[in-house]
Amino acid sequence: MKTVGEIIKTARKSKGLTIKQVASATKIRPAFLTAIEADDFSLFESKAIFRGFIKNYAEYLGLPSESVLAVFKRDFVDKKEVKTFICESGFCWTPKLTVILIITLFALLLAVYLLKQYLSLQTSPY
Repeated sequence: MKTVGEIIKTARKSKGLTIKQVASATKIRPAFLTAIEADDFSLFESKAIFRGFIKNYAEYLGLPSESVLAVFKRDFVDKKEVKTFICESGFCWTPKLTVILIITLFALLLAVYLLKQYLSLQTSPY
C-alpha cells in the first residue's frame, strides 16, 4: 500500500521535475514539499494546511487530487482526534463508560427519592 509521499514522489520523478521546479511553480516551500514526499506530518500545524498543499502538489503533477487526499485521510492521524482512555490492568475508563455511570447514578437517586416519597405516604401523619 503506497503512501501519499510515495505516490507524489514517483509522479514527480516520472515527469523529471526537481523539488525546486515544483516549488517555484506551486509557490510551496521546498521544505514542505520534501516533508510531503517523506510523509512527515509533524511540520504542519493543522490538517487543513497539509491537505491544501497535497491537493496543489497533486494537481500540479496531474494526479487526481481526490484519490491522493483519500490516501492521506487513510494515513493521517490527527493528535486532536485521538481519544484518550485511562487503562489500568485490563480495565479502560472511556467517555462512554462515564455517560453510563452518570445515567445510572441519576436513575438510582431518582429511585431512592421516589421510594422515600412512597414510604412517607404509607405512614400516618404526625
